[in-house]
Amino acid sequence: MPVSKIAQELRTAMKDTWSRISAIAPYPDTAEEATAEAMIKYAALEGSTRNHFMGLPFSGFDAKTDQDLAMGLVYQFSVAFLLDHIRQVSPETADEVSRELWEHLVAGDTPAALLHELLRDMDIDTSPLFEATTAIANSNGPTKADAVEAVEDAGL
Repeated sequence: MPVSKIAQELRTAMKDTWSRISAIAPYPDTAEEATAEAMIKYAALEGSTRNHFMGLPFSGFDAKTDQDLAMGLVYQFSVAFLLDHIRQVSPETADEVSRELWEHLVAGDTPAALLHELLRDMDIDTSPLFEATTAIANSNGPTKADAVEAVEDAGL
C-alpha cells in the first residue's frame, strides 16, 4: 500500500524529532553515563515528546498506538519524577539508583521477574491472585477477543 505524501512528511518529521532528542538527551551507553541527570533528561524529554505526539490532531492513530504512547508517557514520567525526588534528597543515591536501573534494563532483566522478586521480598504471594485467570486461560475456552473484552471490562 503506497504511503501518502503527508504520511511520508510526518514520518520524516517524527524521525527528525527523535534524532534531535537523542542529540539533546541521549540514552546512556554505559553505566557510568547513566547518572540521575542523564536518565531524568532522557525520560522527561521522551515523555514530553510522547505527550506532544498524543496531542496532535491525527485521525489515523489506532487505540493500540494511543495506548502505547500513553503507557510510555506514564513510564517516562515515573522514572523522571522518582529520580528527581531522590536526587533532591541525595544526588549520590540518585546516581546509584539510576545506574542500577540502567543495568537492569540493558541486561534484559524482565520487569515481571523483578516485580515478582520485589513482591516475594515483601511476603506477597501472587499465585492465589492469578489462579482463576490462569485456569480459565488454560482451559482452551476463551478467545483473544474474550480476553480483550474481559480486560476492558475490568478497567485494566
